[in-house]
Parts: sequence; C-alpha cells; structure tokens
Amino acid sequence: MPEQRKMTFNYLLTHKEIPKMYFETLDSFYQTILPSPDMTQRFLFFAYNRAKYKAAESSNVEPPFETDKFDMFMFGEDENRRALIITLPKCDQIPDTYQIAIPVLREKAGYYCCELSFDPSLNEPCFILGEWSAEMKHRNYGKIDMTSDTSFAEAVIELVYGEQK
Repeated sequence: MPEQRKMTFNYLLTHKEIPKMYFETLDSFYQTILPSPDMTQRFLFFAYNRAKYKAAESSNVEPPFETDKFDMFMFGEDENRRALIITLPKCDQIPDTYQIAIPVLREKAGYYCCELSFDPSLNEPCFILGEWSAEMKHRNYGKIDMTSDTSFAEAVIELVYGEQK
C-alpha cells in the first residue's frame, strides 16, 4: 500500500512559500519585482526551489512537480484595477491550487488563490476563492465559477477593487 502524503507540493508552494516570500519582501516586490516580468519569473522560481528543498527533507510532502515555466499575465484594462495572474503547471492529478493573483496596487496588496474544494451538499469538486493576509491567516470567499478562463481573475478584481460602477 503506497504511503499517504499529508501535503501536496502545490499546496506547499502556493500556500506556504510564495505568500511567505511575498509578504516578507512586500515593498521590494512592488518596487522591483512586480514591474519586471523577468524578476517576477525569478521570484517564482526561487519560491519553487525553496519549496522543492522543503519537500525533499519532509516525508509528509509529495515530490515536487517538474516545471520549466510559470504562465503569467496581467488581467484588467484599467491601470488601477489590475492583477498579476499566475498559472502553475498542471500536474497529472487535479492540483489543489492552480491559479494565484496579486493586485498591482501596493495599497491593495494581498495574495489570492483558487483552491480545489468539495461542495458538501453536492459532494463534488468546486473552486474556492481564498485570500492570505500578511499574518499568514486565510479567508475563504466562497465558490467561484471556473468555466471561463477569466472568471478567477474577474472575481479577484471585483473583490480587491470593488465592483465596477
């Protein structure tokens, strides 16, 4: 019988390493990392390597998935209503988290993720929009519709910046 792991590598990366690094370097992130796609890519790979190292030294974390690229794009046409959307590489299984979003305005700083969860009434998978705070506390905002490519990004923009008037 295969050994049961307590944490997926995606969870370690998206719920532990990236938010920790993001909040630890918040001013630097907004001044030097976010404005440069190359620096953002480096930031993500550094977080990936930190998570990979932690996964290797723990028997409770599944082995890291291999990746050669993170897909990133800015969502939102208005300079004051934008977010960096990062899509992580797909795994063989459905990952527990596969998209994260970071607002581009420093005063709206936050770390948002799309998590796979289970709807207790229907007993089927659904996607939950969640936010990490600087204190590493987590809050769920509820189920979101993931049928379109932009629904996660739209949900984050509306949550962070308020509904468009």
